[in-house]
Amino acid sequence: MKARRIGESARVIVAAPSYLAHHGAPDAPSDLKHHNCLIRSDARTWTNRAPDGRVENVKVSGSFSTNLAEAVTEAALAGVGIARKCRWEVAEHIRDGDLIEVCCGYTVLPEWSIHAVRPPSRTPPARVRLFTDFVAAKFATIPSLR
Repeated sequence: MKARRIGESARVIVAAPSYLAHHGAPDAPSDLKHHNCLIRSDARTWTNRAPDGRVENVKVSGSFSTNLAEAVTEAALAGVGIARKCRWEVAEHIRDGDLIEVCCGYTVLPEWSIHAVRPPSRTPPARVRLFTDFVAAKFATIPSLR
């Protein structure tokens, strides 16, 4: 398969104002050990880069685990716990104040890359090139994607 990178989204750590009012906000990723984290799939280790460049792995736990990204978002909005999400998935919720970004000085790793994937061939068909160019151009207009 051939892949073309067409975008990238930073990840963020977010929680609903109601959760933060009851449990406080973590200042650093290491504080997540003491919070109810919303787990997607089996991602129980969250990796972050500190402002000084140091990379830290934090084992998180929580009462909610799912393989659905949307379910993690809904649980975070309901105040169940703290979520690790791609910024583009929750940008509107952050803008509207429904979710608050925490551990803001840290970079959540890895960042989420978006690729257009096609079968291998020397030259892709025109319709594939046009579609990929169209999607890449649309993604370029979304502020939460790079």
